[in-house]
Amino acid sequence: MSATVLVPTYLAKTGYEVLQQAGLNIIEVPNVDNATLLKYQDEAAGAIMGVSPIDDQTYAQMKQLKILARIGVGFDSLNPVEAAKHGIVVTITPHSNAISVGSGERRVGEECSSSFK
Repeated sequence: MSATVLVPTYLAKTGYEVLQQAGLNIIEVPNVDNATLLKYQDEAAGAIMGVSPIDDQTYAQMKQLKILARIGVGFDSLNPVEAAKHGIVVTITPHSNAISVGSGERRVGEECSSSFK
């Protein structure tokens, strides 16, 4: 069974390649935000996001989500403590952005592929 990862349309091609090499099912979305996460709550094991804020209530409804990787730094739009209460790992990717291959893609690939083996 291949894990599903939500990725924003602006993610660099090399980022997609890292996730594909991990054997993940990729769903491309315009933006990873509360509405998108909730739409895919029954299937998304991972998500790569930008700066859209994620409400604390959203974490509680995510049935499959294991990791939420933010492109860039800072937790101003995320609450890693609340996410952890629901078994969700939150990562940031310092020194990277949407046009580079950051540790976020690798971390999502590793976390999701190992969770479903």
